[in-house]
Amino acid sequence: MIYIRDNNSIKRLKRLFWNQEFNKKHIRNYPGWTVKHILEYGDIQDIKILVHLMTKKKFLKVVSKIEFASEKTSNFWQKILERENISCTKKSFRKKVKHCWPN
Repeated sequence: MIYIRDNNSIKRLKRLFWNQEFNKKHIRNYPGWTVKHILEYGDIQDIKILVHLMTKKKFLKVVSKIEFASEKTSNFWQKILERENISCTKKSFRKKVKHCWPN
């Protein structure tokens, strides 16, 4: 587990939110959006920081409710959640919009 002061952690995570202002309140008020954004654009160090800031239990709960665009990403997190004995409540929405894709 990494132990970084919150200010340094938030400063590091801010680089991932180039299109939006980001602060610690976003983690509390918009956990799904924050987690999804960091999983899509961050690296393993960013994820570790987020887990530290949120707690592992809260982080896994939020991940279990995210609808990932990529089936590969969805399958990856489903395996992680299974290891933690958490059922994944959301599946990839790719199949829902597949009918919109050109052949």
